[in-house]
Amino acid sequence: MKTFFRYAYKYGLIDQDISCWVPIVSRNKPIPTVYTVEETDKILSSINRSTSSGKRDYCIILMATKLGMRACDLISLTLADINRSGGVIRIVQQKTDVPVEFPLLDEIVNGLSSVPAPMNIL
Repeated sequence: MKTFFRYAYKYGLIDQDISCWVPIVSRNKPIPTVYTVEETDKILSSINRSTSSGKRDYCIILMATKLGMRACDLISLTLADINRSGGVIRIVQQKTDVPVEFPLLDEIVNGLSSVPAPMNIL
């Protein structure tokens, strides 16, 4: 609006520059990217785990919410990255190119065990 009023005054469309009456609003405030525990539980409970893709999606959402894994890392995740006997998930982060280890939580192990092997879940 401020820019429009300056333009209108400059080109004689209005008699007075009223752009100073429009408050300055910061546009660079980030949108919060944190979900509450209740919201996370609601998302997880909404997934239909009776299908192979639902089981896969459940595991992906679990890893994102419980471990904080980035979407780009989840996309490139393979079963080879998951060390069940060692209880860890080892990846090289796509964004930072840094190797990281995540604990293989019981919830994730349970979710993985229900995914059919040929699916290559992730």
